[in-house]
Amino acid sequence: MPKDVSRALQRRLRKLGVKLYLGKKVEGETADSLVVEGNPIPSSTVVWTAGVTNNPFFKQNDFSAE
Repeated sequence: MPKDVSRALQRRLRKLGVKLYLGKKVEGETADSLVVEGNPIPSSTVVWTAGVTNNPFFKQNDFSAE
């Protein structure tokens, strides 16, 4: 997603009261919280999105997507 669109989306979500935890490691979850970098965040609703990337093995061994 283009950076300007990403920033606009972040502003909109924050304006709606959504708390964003960007670039943080999710370590676990329970029925009433999400553990992010050792800190439990109480919540009954979690929307978790994450980027995806190939295992470094593929790049290290010259695999191609073509």
